[in-house]
Amino acid sequence: MTLAGTEIAGAIDLLMHPTNTNVLYAAMWHRERRAWNFVEGGEASGIYQSTDGGESWMRLEADGFPTGAGVGRIGLAMSQQTPQIIYALLDNQYRRPEEEGEEVPLLTKDALRDMSREAFLELEDEAIAEYLEEYNIDSEYDVEEIRRMAQEEELEPVHLVWYVEDANRELFDTPVLGAEVYRSEDSGSSWQKTHEEPIDGLYNSYGYYFGEIRVDPLNDQHIYILGVPLLKSEDAGKSWKSIGKPNVHADHQAMWINPSRSGHIINGNDGGLNITYDPAIFMMYPVRV
Repeated sequence: MTLAGTEIAGAIDLLMHPTNTNVLYAAMWHRERRAWNFVEGGEASGIYQSTDGGESWMRLEADGFPTGAGVGRIGLAMSQQTPQIIYALLDNQYRRPEEEGEEVPLLTKDALRDMSREAFLELEDEAIAEYLEEYNIDSEYDVEEIRRMAQEEELEPVHLVWYVEDANRELFDTPVLGAEVYRSEDSGSSWQKTHEEPIDGLYNSYGYYFGEIRVDPLNDQHIYILGVPLLKSEDAGKSWKSIGKPNVHADHQAMWINPSRSGHIINGNDGGLNITYDPAIFMMYPVRV
C-alpha cells in the first residue's frame, strides 16, 4: 500500500489524468462514527497527488482550499478537455459565521471545547446558568454544583459539551458551511471557491452520504453535484439549478455522462436509475431492469 490512511481516515475518491495515467489524485477523509457520536471531518482530510502511477503520494498543501478540523468528505472531478482544471466538492464542517444582529449566547459549546478549568471558574454565574438552561441539563447540576465539580477537578469544561452532544442531534442542529465547490486551474497547486452564495439544500446535514461531483467531458463549464437534489452549473460553479423532475427520486449517489454526447446522462439515486438524452429540458426517464 503506497497511500495509507489512519485509524480515522481513508481514501474516498480517486482521479486519473485522461492522457497521462501516471498522474493520480486521491481524496482522503477523516471520519469517526460511534454509537454516541459522529465526527464528519478532521485534520487528516485532504487531497493527495501522485505523478508515478501511485508509487508515491504527496499531500497538496494548496492555497485556497480549506484545511484543518472542519474538512469533511471531498469529491473530485477533472476536465477531460483541460486536465489541469480540477473541481473538488467539499463537505465543509466549519461553523457558519453568526448572522448580523443574531443574539450570541454568553457561553457556547465551541468556547467550552478548549476552555481551561481556571477560565471556566472565572465565568459569571449568569453565563453558566444560561448554558444549563439552553441545553436542558438535569436540574441536579445547577451552577453551584457545576462550580464545585470543576473546583474539585471532577469536571472539565469540555464535559459540558459531551454531555449534551450526540450524533443525531449534531446532524440536525449544527450550522455548518456544508457543500462548497472549489476549482483549480493549475493541477491542484491553488484553488478558488467557485460561488459566493452558500449551496443550501444540497446536503441537509447529510454531506457524508454524498460527495460526488461530475464535469461534462465536452464542456468543463458544465458541472453536476449530487446530493438530496441533483444540481447543475453552466458557468463553472458560479450558480446552480436543480435538474430533477417529478419522476426522479431524491438522494443522488452516481452519475455517468456520455463522453461523446452532452446531455446523455445516467443518474443513480435511492429510487434506482434514471436516464436522459435531452440537454435542454433534462427529462429523466426511469430505467426498468
